[in-house]
Amino acid sequence: MKYIIKKTITLILTLLTVTFLTFIAFEIIPGDSALTSLGTDATPEQVEALREELGYNKPVLVRYKNWLFDALTGDFGTSTNYKLPVSQLIKERLPITLSLAVISILLTVGISVPLGIVTTKKRHSRFEGVHQFFIHLGMAIPPFFLGIMITLVFGLTFKFFTPGTVISFADNKPQFFYYLIFPAIAVAVPKIAMMTKFLRSSIKRQLELDYVRTAYSKGSSSNHVLYAHVLKNALIPVITFFAMMVAEVFAGSIVVEQVFNLPGLGRLLVSGIGNRDYPVVQAIVLYIASLVILMNFIVDVLYQFIDPRVRAE
Repeated sequence: MKYIIKKTITLILTLLTVTFLTFIAFEIIPGDSALTSLGTDATPEQVEALREELGYNKPVLVRYKNWLFDALTGDFGTSTNYKLPVSQLIKERLPITLSLAVISILLTVGISVPLGIVTTKKRHSRFEGVHQFFIHLGMAIPPFFLGIMITLVFGLTFKFFTPGTVISFADNKPQFFYYLIFPAIAVAVPKIAMMTKFLRSSIKRQLELDYVRTAYSKGSSSNHVLYAHVLKNALIPVITFFAMMVAEVFAGSIVVEQVFNLPGLGRLLVSGIGNRDYPVVQAIVLYIASLVILMNFIVDVLYQFIDPRVRAE
């Protein structure tokens, strides 16, 4: 219990630090969102009036305190570009990003775990070089480039989907998820390669330990040793990598959304940066950072139940 309380306190302090740095970062960046919102033809009086209305003339710490307390209630202010509440904009686009990320994670886990086990069992075969080649190739391809190639081959050449067209979830649920499979593949392939390599290395390290030789000396079969003993221990360090991967998938899907023209948080973020819509950018950056911190917290708690060594400490 002390361990969980300690991690919870660390989580809260880290989140507060992230909120402060997120807010201050956009205070340092040159530019005036009020001027961007009104346009270059606005008079200084109009710009000053809008700054006063938005509260930009207040001291930085006062504005940070107000923004923080509003953010805790889900109020991230009003978009200077869309003239709508930021929470409403995020609510409209978050389902796209979440769906894409979840599909990518399912593909990654569903493919990389069996693939990592199979390639480890076949590590002494003549196809070892082929396994390594495809793993390193998958790790080397950026998701956005893979997205472009998928669009070119499966969208423009084979017509499996129409690039740039998104089916609404409310209109056709199967078609909505079908379209998301292609950008999800672009996000998942590098993660599949990395997780396969990581799991493979973890299993190989476990196979060299004394308890494996003891299990073999007792007459256990290779499959029994692998699935009953080795895999459970090999997955412990993989959990940390998986947590980092999940956070990276949610953040990385934002770039792929641009390639496939998905109306998710990615387009909203790029639009916010281009228009200096700081309330929108601050909210999305905070969302990504909070997700990374939360995933690390969950992993730390899971370690308590998975790894006896952590409980002993």
